Amino acid sequence: MTRIPITLLLLFCCSTISAQPKKVTEGYVEYYVIYSSKSFDDLLPPPPPPPPVPGMGSEDKVFIGEEGTKVMIWFKPGYEKAVNERYGRITFLFNTSKQSTSILTEIDGKKTGTTASDKEQEEVDNYLDSLHGRKRESWFVKRTANSEEIKIINGHHCLKTIIVSETVNAVQDTTIVWYDPDIWLPKDFIFFTDNTDYKARLSILNRVPGLPVKVDIALTPKVRASIELKQFMEGNKLPDKAYTVPKDFALKPLKEQYGLH
Repeated sequence: MTRIPITLLLLFCCSTISAQPKKVTEGYVEYYVIYSSKSFDDLLPPPPPPPPVPGMGSEDKVFIGEEGTKVMIWFKPGYEKAVNERYGRITFLFNTSKQSTSILTEIDGKKTGTTASDKEQEEVDNYLDSLHGRKRESWFVKRTANSEEIKIINGHHCLKTIIVSETVNAVQDTTIVWYDPDIWLPKDFIFFTDNTDYKARLSILNRVPGLPVKVDIALTPKVRASIELKQFMEGNKLPDKAYTVPKDFALKPLKEQYGLH
C-alpha cells in the first residue's frame, strides 16, 4: 500500500480550500475612473469647458482627471449605494430587487433628487437622445479569451481576460480586464462610473469570473475609460437607512422633471 505523508495531504487540502472563490454578498469597493476621448464634446455628460490647450491636434486625447474620479460603492443583498464627488456630491441608490434608482444631488447646500424605475429611466434616455439627435450604441459580446498572464495589482493576484464586443454598426472593441479570481461580487452587482449613462455598457463586467481590478473599456465608440480598484472591503458597515432617501431631500419623479407623463 502506498503511504502519503500527512504533511503533503494537509498541504493539498489547504490549497484546495484556498482555491475556492469567496462569494461576497456585502461590502465596499472603491474605483477610480479616467475618461479619455479625442474631444470633450464626446464625453457624456459633458464636463465644465476646459481651458484652451495650445497645439492640440486631432490625434491627441483629452483626459478627464489625471488622478481619476473616485467612485465609492457599498452593496448588500437587494441594494447598492454609489457616491461620487466630481461635481458636488451625487449619491445613487439602486434597489436591485425593485429595479429602481434614486439620484440625490448636493450642490451649494441644496439637496434635490429624482427617482425612477429602470423602464422610466429608459424612456427618459430615449427622449433626451431624440432631443439632442443622439443614438446610443448597443454592444454585443462576440467572444472572450482568457490569458495565462498573472499580475499583482493593488495587492490582488490578478488574471487577465479579454472581451471582444461589437456595435450594430460593426464598431469593434477589445476590453481588457485584470481580475481577482478569488473574490466574486453578487450576480446583480451594478458596475458604475459616475453616472447612469454607461451602466448598460459596464454590465459586461458581470461576465468576468472574479473581482475586476483594472479595466480598459470603450464606453462608446468615441469614449474610453480606465477603471482601477483602489479599495475592497468585505462586510457592510452601513445601517439599513443609508440605502434609503433622507427626509431632507426634495425628491421628484424623473419623468416629471423632464415634463413626461
